[in-house]
Amino acid sequence: MVTLTACEGLNHKERVNQPELQTADTVRRIQARARRLLSRKDYAGALDFITAAFDNGADERDLSREYLQAVAGSLVQAETLIQAGEYRRGALLLKGVQASGSRSPGLQEQIAVPPAEIQVKIAYCAEQLMEAGLRAYRSGELATAVNIWQQVLEFDPQHEAARKSIQISQQQISNIKALKTSD
Repeated sequence: MVTLTACEGLNHKERVNQPELQTADTVRRIQARARRLLSRKDYAGALDFITAAFDNGADERDLSREYLQAVAGSLVQAETLIQAGEYRRGALLLKGVQASGSRSPGLQEQIAVPPAEIQVKIAYCAEQLMEAGLRAYRSGELATAVNIWQQVLEFDPQHEAARKSIQISQQQISNIKALKTSD
């Protein structure tokens, strides 16, 4: 391997093309890393990596195939998780797809599932977790209920019903502890 320092050994034409070669090399490295993540079925990791590359100025055209594979894989994995009752994990994958679409609007229209449908699925996950938390709450398992509702806030930090349910349950837990210590 020959390493050139500065522009030593390059004629003027080669010096002009050098930045383009570095850019092409960088694109190939980014594509290779994204493909490795995809081959391991780490669709969320690939999506995060590609989205970060877009944020750092990578051209959508250079990573469109990998991006669309990561989105498609994430959507399939999310659906599988939701079917298995893994609502938090499924919703987090869907949120990743949702967030990446806002950063790559040119590719957004190529995603098989429209943004509104993704939002409906996220809301479904929140609803299922809210109901699971309510079942735990009604059976007196306040700490479990709080933990379940906190899962909703992981993918929907603005979910008011989850916030209010957590607040009420934590107050009840505090009240119970206070009663036990006063005995």
